[in-house]
Amino acid sequence: MKWDILRNNAFGKQGLKESCVTSIEFAVVVFCSFYVGKLLIPNQETLSLISGLWCAISAIVVLHDNRKATLHAAIIRGLGSLIGAVISGLFLSYFVASFWLLIPMIIITAFLCSLFKFEEGLRLALITVTVVFAVSLVSPDVSGYENAIYRFIESLIGIAFALSARWFTLKFILKRFRFSFLKNRVFK
Repeated sequence: MKWDILRNNAFGKQGLKESCVTSIEFAVVVFCSFYVGKLLIPNQETLSLISGLWCAISAIVVLHDNRKATLHAAIIRGLGSLIGAVISGLFLSYFVASFWLLIPMIIITAFLCSLFKFEEGLRLALITVTVVFAVSLVSPDVSGYENAIYRFIESLIGIAFALSARWFTLKFILKRFRFSFLKNRVFK
C-alpha cells in the first residue's frame, strides 16, 4: 500500500513534471533573491553575503505550492521581520551589541508578539532579531538602525521574488507549456 502511493505520486509522469517545475522554480527564486541581495551592499563582502543569504531565506520561507499559502506566508514573514527589525534596531541604536543585550531583545519581541496574538509570526520576528544582533556583532561599525533596515528590506526582496514566482512565472509556464496538472496547485 505504501509503495503504491509513492509510485503513483512521486514516480508517475505527473509527479516527475511537477517535481521538475518546483525544482526550477526554487532554483530561480533563490538564485535571483541571493544575487539581488548581494548587490544591495556591494563594497563589503561579508555584509553582501549576509544580505544575499537573508533575501534567499525569505524567499524560501515564503514560497509555497499555491497562491493562498504564499500570500499568507508573505504577510507573516513581512510583519515578523518588521517587528524584529524595529525592536532590534531600537535596542542596537542605543546599546552596544553584547550577548547580554540579546536576552531583553528576545523577551520584548516574544512579549509583544504574544500580547498582540501574533504567535504565527513570533519565530520569524525572533529570527530577525537574532540575525540583526549577529550582524551587529560581526560588523560593529554598522549602526543598529541601518542594520535593521537592511534586514527588513532584504526580507521584502525575498518576499517579492516568491510572490512574483507564484503569480507571474507559473502563470506564464501554465499558458506557454500547457502544464495543466499545476492548475490546482497554483490557483488555490
